[in-house]
Amino acid sequence: MILPFSQQLKGKPTHFVERIVKSVLDGYTEIETDCFELLKQAESNYDGKYSFNWDIEKTVEPKLHTFRIDNKNRWKSGNKIHPVINNRSKNQLQFAPVFKCIHTQILHIDTNLEKVIVIGSVINKSLGWSNIQRFAINDGFNNTDDFFSALRSMHSGVITGKLIHWTNLKY
Repeated sequence: MILPFSQQLKGKPTHFVERIVKSVLDGYTEIETDCFELLKQAESNYDGKYSFNWDIEKTVEPKLHTFRIDNKNRWKSGNKIHPVINNRSKNQLQFAPVFKCIHTQILHIDTNLEKVIVIGSVINKSLGWSNIQRFAINDGFNNTDDFFSALRSMHSGVITGKLIHWTNLKY
């Protein structure tokens, strides 16, 4: 399934492309093909679609998952993920190899109170502040302020959605 990523939020670059490529290159993510060959092909096909920043890739934390509202319950373990930018445009670009959705977790995120609650089959677990900070970084943000600000720009209050994992990480 195509999984689109933003290149900017509130006028600032997200570096999600570099962060996801880093998760692939650092071995966080299992891929089915030769990563370096695909990245070389993608880089030669960028043609202005994206300016990959190898220097940023070396300094940012990898993006290990993404949060999405999934009202139609489409995202499930085993789905193949095609990470793209410029979705549904002539500049659409798949910037990394296909990888699998390892698992999903249902979350309630309160953007006003800055709380993250993981919904479990038996119990619900509220993440402590240090885990929320790690969560924000693992989701590709520099800090919790950037994470909650991005969510608030889409919705204020409690958001229910899925955390799509392409690594074995769980909360």
